[in-house]
Amino acid sequence: MKHEKQKSPVRLARDAAGLSQVDLALRAGKSIATVRLAEAGVITLNTAKALAPVLGVEPAALMPSATNRAA
Repeated sequence: MKHEKQKSPVRLARDAAGLSQVDLALRAGKSIATVRLAEAGVITLNTAKALAPVLGVEPAALMPSATNRAA
């Protein structure tokens, strides 16, 4: 059985909102590359603040948790 990587908070919120990466980027005023990085767990507070209203969540909900960053 193939091990599936856990989805990031940004990806989960985007899926729940029914948006594509392109739609999210356009609505948030960010690049597609920024959205892809955010979904990979590389996200700044500025990016979280831009994406959050579009996704209907608080910025903190999009930030990776400390337990996800632990090696």
